[in-house]
Amino acid sequence: MPGTYLAITIALAVGIMIGWLVFRARRRSSAYKRALSNIRRVSETRPPIDVPAPTAPTVRQRHAEVAAHVEGVYVLELRANLKQKVLGNETVVERLIQYEQTRNPAGHMELWVQAAIDRWEHDNRSRW
Repeated sequence: MPGTYLAITIALAVGIMIGWLVFRARRRSSAYKRALSNIRRVSETRPPIDVPAPTAPTVRQRHAEVAAHVEGVYVLELRANLKQKVLGNETVVERLIQYEQTRNPAGHMELWVQAAIDRWEHDNRSRW
């Protein structure tokens, strides 16, 4: 009889843990999608309306596209690093980046996120 209660308790604990992990993974993936869409929105560049875009991209344009993609991935990695430092709190991440944006409005996303990480590390350095 006591073994049955133990087995039921263990099964219940495992079920709760799996449910929590699934819930956490869904929250994490939606936050990642929001961050990715924000970065795409910020880093979009559009040609002027009166100048027609060339039909085939030149090597220089292709290089710029690849560089923008790599920069976007790097910004996502920096943002994930910052989110890990603030224990997964997306609101704090946004607030830190917004603060750096107000301090340096002429900057760009990579600069703001890196400055937010540097400021967080400086503020949370051990006092010992």
